[in-house]
This record gives sequence, C-alpha cells and structure tokens, in this order.
Amino acid sequence: MSKALVQLIQSQFPQAVLETHSQYGDDTAVLDAKAWKAVARYLRGELSLARESVRKIETQALSRLQEELGVSIAA
Repeated sequence: MSKALVQLIQSQFPQAVLETHSQYGDDTAVLDAKAWKAVARYLRGELSLARESVRKIETQALSRLQEELGVSIAA
C-alpha cells in the first residue's frame, strides 16, 4: 500500500484507522474490523475511477501519437 493510499483512507475514514506504520517500504493501515468492508468498497470505487481516467489519458495520448506520426496503431 502506498503512503498516498494510507492518507486517502485516513482522510475518508479517520475513525476507522486505528494505526498506520511503514516498514521496508510497505505502508500499512490497521482498520477497525467493523469498518473494513466500507473502506474496501470505497477503495474499489476510487481505484475503478482511477483506472478509467488512466485509460482515457492513454487513449488520448495514443490518438495524438498516431496523428503526429501519420500512422494507425492497432490497440
């Protein structure tokens, strides 16, 4: 888990985060057992949105590259 993800969880579910720590580059958030399902659902939605945004950016970049090179690239 990244520090940014831990911070996102802390900002959205401050009462659910019991502790956080980082060891050997592995960032961890310890959650209240009653909150893990809500946190997981939230993150699933956030990550889905992030993936879709990346796809849109990649599609736009590929389109621009095709225009600049004057070629068609099959995806």
